Amino acid sequence: MEPIRCVAIDDESPALRVIEYYISLRDNCVMAGKFTDPMDALNWLKSNQCHLLFLDISMPQITGLQLVRELGEVPVLIFTTAYHEFACEAFELDAADYLLKPFSFDRFDRAVRKATDLLQARASSENNRMEEGKTSSCLTIRYEGKRVKIAYQNITYIQAYQEYVMVYTASERYTIYERLKNIEKALPPDKFCRIHRSYIVRLDCIGSYTGSLADISGFEVPVGRTFRDEFLKRISL
Repeated sequence: MEPIRCVAIDDESPALRVIEYYISLRDNCVMAGKFTDPMDALNWLKSNQCHLLFLDISMPQITGLQLVRELGEVPVLIFTTAYHEFACEAFELDAADYLLKPFSFDRFDRAVRKATDLLQARASSENNRMEEGKTSSCLTIRYEGKRVKIAYQNITYIQAYQEYVMVYTASERYTIYERLKNIEKALPPDKFCRIHRSYIVRLDCIGSYTGSLADISGFEVPVGRTFRDEFLKRISL
């Protein structure tokens, strides 16, 4: 398993130093970021990778509980707080653990072990889903409480919107709670291409294109600058 990228958010610098020190004592963890301002942390988390989030609850501007609800992709959570009364609400957000300050390294270590087990389970589930997608002719999604298979040949394009993904066919739209990069991994790369941070298209559905737009049955999909070179290479094959 790759090193666990940890982020800590606490408006008190001494508390951050304790977490950073404890993380340094574990071989499988790295400190990817630390923040005293929860709004700075929220902006960073929306565009950077975090596996394990250590999060205080009582902070100015926004509480730790509110911050989690603002995230599209929620890492494994360990709350670190001086207040016991938020524990029920924290576990409703599927927190791995709830550490009451001050906590020892042994208590911290137990919490991280639980979080590691959850991360391994997530990785295993994602790998299984990717393999299932690659060995079939369908994309399998969870839609309205059921597992639905959509034939690759019926998908025209896929769009990410906030924490949701919309899968479009010629006649249907399926809105699901999922990460676009997970959908991308499950699709055959010879048929589909990521052309924008928010869009994946089926290559043979593209009627015309430029370096900035791709037309799919009259709908213009933007081509992102960072995806342009790969898209133009793929579409010209």
